[in-house]
Amino acid sequence: MRAVLSTLVSVVLLLTPFLPVFGAPEVLSKKDLDEQEMQEPKPVIEFRDGAFRELVQKVQQEVDADVKAGKLDPRDQKAFKAELVKRLAPARQKCLEFRATLKKPEHRLVLDFLQLGMYAEIGAVEWLEELTGNWGGEIGDDMVLAGAEGLIQNGGDLTPELTTRLEGIAKNGNEEAQATAKRLLDPFFRNPVGLPFPAFPAGKKTQDGQALSLDRFKGKVLLVDFWATWCPPCKAEVPNLVAAYQAYKDKGFEIVGISFDEDKDDLDKYLAENKMAWPQYFDGKGWGNEVGQTYGIRSIPAMYLLDGDGKVLAAGQELRGGGLEKILAAHFGKK
Repeated sequence: MRAVLSTLVSVVLLLTPFLPVFGAPEVLSKKDLDEQEMQEPKPVIEFRDGAFRELVQKVQQEVDADVKAGKLDPRDQKAFKAELVKRLAPARQKCLEFRATLKKPEHRLVLDFLQLGMYAEIGAVEWLEELTGNWGGEIGDDMVLAGAEGLIQNGGDLTPELTTRLEGIAKNGNEEAQATAKRLLDPFFRNPVGLPFPAFPAGKKTQDGQALSLDRFKGKVLLVDFWATWCPPCKAEVPNLVAAYQAYKDKGFEIVGISFDEDKDDLDKYLAENKMAWPQYFDGKGWGNEVGQTYGIRSIPAMYLLDGDGKVLAAGQELRGGGLEKILAAHFGKK
């Protein structure tokens, strides 16, 4: 429970909420942007670290107190996120006032891109729709793709408006954007529950030298965990995974980790220290992880729980916090 709260609040502290822009969307080509202004957007940084941070920290303290008092339950993701959206409204209004003072498009763009993760994390779909409407052209396409992907990865559903925009990008975007949009529109990526999990790429092995294949785990309930030791939300889930593994491994539960780490020694040390005894796939390529690319993984942790026939039982946020243990208890309790 605390892991869910701390992860969500840390995202809010790092990112900036939405500010709508009225009128036609801005259309800039990437070559027109001032790279220096993009890398060092001083006004945006000062705002984020000043007035905005104070407002968000106040929300953090209030939410933390309500969780401790039992008034809020992060395990009820829908209600919890709705409450966060409500409480962050004053911070959003403050951002509205600030954005109106920004004269350089690079600063407005940085501010808007910084918001995408938070919107996806808390499921603020209306804010997300308006935010992605601020920009046109390839930059607008990039924002739609990033926002839609984050929303899906965090257990949210695409709205009709976002779906329509993705369909447009799939037809008219550049080659890379088209491929991403088509993947986001794929039923498995959008809602994998009940669908067969696609086969692992051929020829891959876990660190114990055995084949990385679904046949290896056939008949078992398998958690496929895309993660990394440098990822705080991933590390927050480790105690939950270890507890679930120890409780259910003898009943037919298995985990296979797909590590996005680049340093094998760091990974092995972390696995030993945290008693993570399940198989791990590692190729040292970080975000270029070949298995991760097969499934279009763009943010971690990303989790899929499969039944004995390789169909998805649950995925995403549903498995975080105490969600995995709850599902496993219900599943194995029936046998």
